[in-house]
This record gives sequence, structure tokens and C-alpha cells, in this order.
Amino acid sequence: ESIDDLVVGFDGKMYGDLKKAVAEAVIEFVTPVQNRVSELMDDTAELENIMRAGAQRAREIASKTVADVYDKLGFVRP
Repeated sequence: ESIDDLVVGFDGKMYGDLKKAVAEAVIEFVTPVQNRVSELMDDTAELENIMRAGAQRAREIASKTVADVYDKLGFVRP
């Protein structure tokens, strides 16, 4: 919803109504993330595969960055 719509919707209501609506929105947003985390925690093999792939991707990015730094500083690469 737009801010203007929210302002109109909460006009005349108490702060507790806003807090309740915010809590419901946060729960709605977080629930799918929480469910996915639970799934991954139950499937350690899949979790390890995801972490291994992430580590490999991080190494690829970091190696390019380190190589650029070595070149710019004039260091000899190991």
C-alpha cells in the first residue's frame, strides 16, 4: 500500500492498531524465510552444497579482486 493509503487507513485509530498491523506485515514477510531456513537445516546435505557453491563463487570473485590489487600495487603474484 502507498503511504497515503496507509495514512488514510489509520486515521482515527490508535497506535496499538499500527503496531498490530506492522507485526502482521513483518510476520508475513519473515515466515517464508523462516520456513526455508528450517528446510535447509533439516537437509544438511543440501545446505552443505549451497555453502560449497557460495564459497566457490566467493573465491572466484575474491581472486579477481586480489589480482587487481596486486597489479595496481605492482606486487608479484604468488
